[in-house]
Amino acid sequence: MVSSLTIDGQQVYAWVWPPDWQQGLLERLEWMTDVLQAYRGDEQRRSLRLAPRQALEFSVLVTGDDRRQMEALLWGWGAKTFAVPLWFDGMTLAAPLAVASTSIPLDPAGRQFAAGEPVLLVGDSPREAELVLVDTVGADLQLAAATASAWPAGTRVYPARLARLDGEASLPRFTGAAATGRLVFEMVTPATWPADAGGTTYRGRPVLEHGPNWLEAPAMGLQRKGELLDAGIGLVAFEDEADMPIAAQSGRWLLESRAQINAWRSRLFALRGKQGSLWVPSWADDLTVVADIASGVSTVDVGWIGYTGQLVGQPGRSDIRIQLHDGTVFYRRITGATVIDSTRERLSLDSALGVAVSKSSIALVSWMALMHSASDSAEFAWFTGDAAETSATFTGYRA
Repeated sequence: MVSSLTIDGQQVYAWVWPPDWQQGLLERLEWMTDVLQAYRGDEQRRSLRLAPRQALEFSVLVTGDDRRQMEALLWGWGAKTFAVPLWFDGMTLAAPLAVASTSIPLDPAGRQFAAGEPVLLVGDSPREAELVLVDTVGADLQLAAATASAWPAGTRVYPARLARLDGEASLPRFTGAAATGRLVFEMVTPATWPADAGGTTYRGRPVLEHGPNWLEAPAMGLQRKGELLDAGIGLVAFEDEADMPIAAQSGRWLLESRAQINAWRSRLFALRGKQGSLWVPSWADDLTVVADIASGVSTVDVGWIGYTGQLVGQPGRSDIRIQLHDGTVFYRRITGATVIDSTRERLSLDSALGVAVSKSSIALVSWMALMHSASDSAEFAWFTGDAAETSATFTGYRA
């Protein structure tokens, strides 16, 4: 029998059939931002949602009685509210839980357990499940009502959210007893999570210090904000309104631990979709330092790239990230440049590094640009409860 619960006078049924992890599980967060862009590329961005909407997309593979019961529930309850587990946040009971328990001894830190939201306990099969409501979240989970059953050690405990099916539930059958399908659940209530853009800052803004996964090459695009003047019968002119390219930088990030996943989620909640901004390094080998840097000197000699003639004062090319082989990182602003000879240029920095740095100790010098997310939507592609992948595109603007 499928577990159900009455919440605020509304009956909800638990979705107890787990995802097919081989087909991937997507968690989607969606903010909404009103972006006003000025002629020169300056922006005003205003968040229109207090919190993001949340959705889960996953595949199921069911056979026998599980298939029959799932199809019956979708037929009779498909347009109504389900309690859908956040499968990736599941935990395991270390000890048996007695019948009529009013608390669950789990440490909910770093998981999406929340007061007033349901929790699903699942045994060895989907038919062994119980839905209970959380009263308070602290060192453990305090329940609004006692459990109706006893649960052995090893029982899985999932935070759940009230959700509705988005669109059609397609369930192709590849045998008479088995079916598979891809389902999308839209959560009824907005998602909540502590906002934290990270501890590293530069010029009052956070810095993205988690580098992309180079198994899929990061990409950079340069778009011009301008107006093509063409009457169709004469010369063609182009007005470069921003007098700078609007850079876009995209990549994929592999999150290999719960700590990395939670940190990325906190950063998303701090940025609120397109609204917030942060410094994004190119993660590329953009400048080659050709001479040792003395501790009290605020200049650095680099291989000639045409910086003096093309890039001085340009947003997105005025700030650098210097990373040493030992992991030390410096952030500096370039305030000027001169040509030394045909192979070298000298860049003036806003301040000295404060320590002597040999050119051989430098691993990477990358550009940094002040950017914001190009999209109000963010996704986690979950592999397991402790590993996920995400992608992002950041776009520059005139600050």
